[in-house]
Amino acid sequence: MSQCYTPPLYVIHFKGGLDSGEAQPCHQVRKLGTEKLAVLESTIRELQTKRRDLKRTLSKWDELLKHTPHGKRAGLLEMFARSKEKST
Repeated sequence: MSQCYTPPLYVIHFKGGLDSGEAQPCHQVRKLGTEKLAVLESTIRELQTKRRDLKRTLSKWDELLKHTPHGKRAGLLEMFARSKEKST
């Protein structure tokens, strides 16, 4: 999950800084907040898609395991690899 981490809004750096003489730093902060929200929204959508895909895969695996004799291989990883090849 560390790849998804982004620093809190107060850690975002200004390109010009607050002491650069710019008249509207609050507008910059607001704009940065909006940009940050857009990135978070996109990340959430991506994670939701990955969650759905994993749930679907686990459901398929459960069905396959129901019909696999005890002690026998069900080929779960091979099935997963094939499904990933088809989706790319």
